[in-house]
Amino acid sequence: SSAVDAELGGIYVDTGGIGLLLSAASTIGIGTLDFAKSRGTHASRTSVANGDQIMSIATRALGTVFTRTGSIQINVDGTVSGNNIPTRMIFNVRDAVTTDEIERMRITSSGNIGIGTTSPLNTLHVNGSGASGGFRVTNESGTNVFFVNSTSGNVGIGTTGPDNVLVVAATTPTVDIRALGGGNARVLRLLDVSGGTKTNWAIRAQQND
Repeated sequence: SSAVDAELGGIYVDTGGIGLLLSAASTIGIGTLDFAKSRGTHASRTSVANGDQIMSIATRALGTVFTRTGSIQINVDGTVSGNNIPTRMIFNVRDAVTTDEIERMRITSSGNIGIGTTSPLNTLHVNGSGASGGFRVTNESGTNVFFVNSTSGNVGIGTTGPDNVLVVAATTPTVDIRALGGGNARVLRLLDVSGGTKTNWAIRAQQND
């Protein structure tokens, strides 16, 4: 092995890179990397506060120079009270255009996940831009099953181009409204009775189906 050029608290740097230097009496938690954060000085530490960054793991890659390409951060996410320290996790990446990292997702201390927003209001909050920036669900073959246009709010089932509040697209389009309980029976059915002619759609009650 190469000689150690510099050592700080068991972390060393040499010509081969960065590593951990352990003596025979040293122990280390396998699979664990522990970060610690405080305010104040080494001799007089004080507690962290809202917004403080506790941890950041970043990556760099060489283009013309080594450039930051992404990072994961954990920050304090609210008021600190004793050992109750709320935190949030932030995921940053770069696209092919911007010169800085962009936050793409965060998990707040309340458990809400935000994609495209720094203030998620629900368990999953997706904020996109443009017709393609909404929410999409596909099946295992890649076919679109459910789509929400982030600009209009239109919802498409079986289509990514809903031009009304709700558009259902299928080879044999049928929409059922069912009542929970009582055998999950249909209470209202909308179906195409003529093989695709929109003027011949009908609404039928269950007893006439």
